[in-house]
Amino acid sequence: MRKPCVLLSIVLVANVSVAWHAYGQTKPLVESRSVAKEAAVKPEDVLRQMADYLGKLPAFSCKVESVLELTGEQAQKDNRAVTKMTVRLQRPNRIALVVEEGVMGLTVVSDGKQLTHYLPMMKRFIQKEAPADFTGVTDIGMPISLTMLGMADVVIPTNPDDFFKSLMAGVTDSKYLGKEKVGDVECHHCRFVQEDFDWDIWVEAGKRPVPHKIQPDLIKQLANMGGKTGNMKLNYVVALTDWNVAPKFTDADFTFVAPPGAQKSDTLFDMPEEPPHELLGKPAPSFETTDVDGKPIDLKANLGKNVILLDFWATWCGPCVQAMPQVDEAAKKFADKGLVFYAVNAGEEAAAIKEFLATAKLEVPVVLDAKNEIGQAYKVEGIPQTLLIGKDGKVQVVHVGFNGQLGKMLTKEIEALLAGKDLASETLAKAEETRKKHEAAAAEQKAAEEAAQKEAAKQQPGAGEKKAE
Repeated sequence: MRKPCVLLSIVLVANVSVAWHAYGQTKPLVESRSVAKEAAVKPEDVLRQMADYLGKLPAFSCKVESVLELTGEQAQKDNRAVTKMTVRLQRPNRIALVVEEGVMGLTVVSDGKQLTHYLPMMKRFIQKEAPADFTGVTDIGMPISLTMLGMADVVIPTNPDDFFKSLMAGVTDSKYLGKEKVGDVECHHCRFVQEDFDWDIWVEAGKRPVPHKIQPDLIKQLANMGGKTGNMKLNYVVALTDWNVAPKFTDADFTFVAPPGAQKSDTLFDMPEEPPHELLGKPAPSFETTDVDGKPIDLKANLGKNVILLDFWATWCGPCVQAMPQVDEAAKKFADKGLVFYAVNAGEEAAAIKEFLATAKLEVPVVLDAKNEIGQAYKVEGIPQTLLIGKDGKVQVVHVGFNGQLGKMLTKEIEALLAGKDLASETLAKAEETRKKHEAAAAEQKAAEEAAQKEAAKQQPGAGEKKAE
């Protein structure tokens, strides 16, 4: 298998969108070709109408082809990857995102009862109970890059209320660029600007506002992450074709057929499993400190009463800064439902923290850990580290580091803890089960090796003669 370029892998962490959702009634944008009327079209309205249309369709299908190419003198010759997929969707929870060509995609199939994830590059699939709707159907337990799904993920209409917010998150500017043809289809061309990357989208004009082309520009992200871009160009184009908005599906359309050589497994990746955090399931340490305004904070007042979210961070920590908006957004959702949130800052002056928060336009309840005593009590070895303490006063969840799914994971976990679930016990039980499986597998492998050695010894010349003597 061809080894992917390191630079290519680094930049594929941006999620342009997760879902399209319903907003109001669909009304076609003005079809006049006049420049004046086209200039009056708002990009946000184009997305809203597209979301409303897709969000109401009971079923649809399309083809998705994504082409990723890194060019320039510093780029390697093989930096071109093509992924072709078929997308089929039927509410409430039947879906098939099937990789037809390429090794960078992820096949996702739900027949309404069983959910299957198949990773072509590993020739491995896992299966579990299907969710009741499309929420979480692409969740494989780790962040999914743009090329992992070939951006087919952006045509999964899940939660209508979050669509426009998630799509526009981080957008600082937008521009309507007029009507253009994608193939033979006339489309509205819109551009959206973000700090990490910009993206263009072409949405069919008229009564069927479906996306036909998406083009994220990720070169800014590569530069922001320290990559030496030189004269390199990163081209990523996704084409969505063969739209059928009134398909007649059969059960076979949502049946997973394992490709030749594919093996069922417990995990898609051979990743070393981190042992559970040593505080998991144990009473959370109490602490007393002050916030950035000098107000006293005593965690004991909330321990055993509320669900508590602690985020250990610093302004100089890049991943911490990336994580903070997601952590803060998750916390605000449950602020009036029994959640207490503190962002524990590692050793910085209050004035510097205030300046950072003002610049970042964040309103976060920061408390000070001037001597790193709180961090030591919570066994923090690296930041960001995000913890959840249950209403029982015990550490229930520990996240070390940051990935793009942190906000979603925290939301689910906080909901579970507010409902009284014991997530720590579940995690510890799974870890113990995994440990026993690994031990059993190791013992089985050792026994097989010993048996093979004995068999090989029997086959050695002279073994029979010695036995006869």
